[in-house]
This record gives sequence, structure tokens and C-alpha cells, in this order.
Amino acid sequence: MTSQINYRAAESVPGTDITFRRTGEGGWSILFVHGFLDSFAVWDDVLASLVISGVEIAALDLAGMGDRTDVEGPLTFDRYADEVGKVVDLLAKPTVIVAHSMGTQIAELVAARRPQQVIGLVLIAPVPLAGTHFPAAALEPFSQVAGSVEGMRALRAAASVGSREDSVDRLAEVGAKVRPEVVKELAELWNNGYADAGESSGYRGPVLLLAGARDTVASPDSVMGQTAPRFASARYFAVDNAGHWPHFEQFQVVAEQVDKFLTEVVLR
Repeated sequence: MTSQINYRAAESVPGTDITFRRTGEGGWSILFVHGFLDSFAVWDDVLASLVISGVEIAALDLAGMGDRTDVEGPLTFDRYADEVGKVVDLLAKPTVIVAHSMGTQIAELVAARRPQQVIGLVLIAPVPLAGTHFPAAALEPFSQVAGSVEGMRALRAAASVGSREDSVDRLAEVGAKVRPEVVKELAELWNNGYADAGESSGYRGPVLLLAGARDTVASPDSVMGQTAPRFASARYFAVDNAGHWPHFEQFQVVAEQVDKFLTEVVLR
């Protein structure tokens, strides 16, 4: 990540250890929710490339990751949905949630529980709310590289396409700070999914699904076959030359698609 966003000072939700940052002013907001082992800074290049104006932008670190690696568990979807929902409440304006990977599972729950506040969802490389249910052996590499910058770098590079070296290095450093027991807990969380996912989403508003055309984790087939049918109104776009992190592999394309979705669908 090379772009620097001029966030205001970090804020906390009163009475909690939930921290977030925001920038810009406007009558509505965009809240960015990162994925597995990432941090709020993963969004910087997308944020710097957005054209849309008159909006407040916010980003947070999920418990156990980013600047919150010392937070204790248990880490559950209900806890995460409650924490992200508290940030939505604090923003106190119509909000679009942009989320990645495991963050998309959380974002869907928040939107379903706050249909009057959440006016749109952008789900990037979405993991099905019900989970992926990969075999246990498929999760072992995450535990094996926990705490290792080099190990995290190799894992991220393997799931990325044409990524900039600085981006992979930064993601590896952020991921390596997550405690090993938390890495295991989070991997099992997104893989097992939310027990009460159901066949259709409780959120009925507009949705944009962005898939990395060469993603082997949340493949285009998975996005179209498992995630898209859950929503009453969903657009789909495959990002060429992108794996599991389209928002830094092809951040300009992602920003263009988010701008288009907001202007043509959400704010029309």
C-alpha cells in the first residue's frame, strides 16, 4: 500500500475498545471492513482512488487484528457484527459497507440487522455466510505461518496475482502480528460460517459483488453460485488479473466499480 489517507485521530466507540478512523464530510458514509488477518490500512489505495464526493469515509480494525491484536476472545460472528454495528450507529447516517473476504460475512449480518441504516453493500471476494467448509488440512498452512512475516508473505503471494511487492510485504507484516491462537480461531470461524445463515440473506438492499477472476479462495464460480443467489438485488463484476485481494491488486478497477455502483444504484 503506497497511498496515505489523511484520517482524523483514531476514535473509540464510547464504553468499548472498538477503534476506527474517519475522513471527509457528507450526509452519508462508507464504512470499510477488512478481511482475515488484515487491518484498516488495506483500503488506503482504494480510498485514494475514489471519485465520489460529499461522503464521510470510515475504516476500523476488527478485534484480534491490526491495532487490536491484544484483544481477547472469544471471536464470533455475533461479536464482530455487534462491533461493526456500533460503528454504524456512531456514524449516525445512511451507510454503505464495503468489505473483503471474512469481512463480507460480518457486513451481511450488520446490514440485515440494520436495514434502515445500511443502504448498500460492496462485497469483495466474498466468503459465503454459511462458510466454505474446506477440509481441516486446507487450514493448516495458516497455523503453520502464524507469527512469521516470511511465511505470511508466501501465503499472501500464492493467493495474489500480479501484486506489487510493497503491498504483499505490508500485508505480511500486518498478518504476522496476529497471535497464533487467533489465526487458528479466525480461520475456523470463516470456514465453518454462521450457523443461522439460511438460504437467503436478511438484507434486501442493493449489493455489488466483486470477484477476483483468478481467485482460488473465493472463486468466481463460488461467488456466483453461493453468494449471489442470497441477495434480492446484486450486481456482479469479475476483476481481471486479480486473486483474493482485488482491492490492492487492481485497486483502481475496484475504485471505479465502487464509484459506479454508488452513483448508478445507491444514490440515484
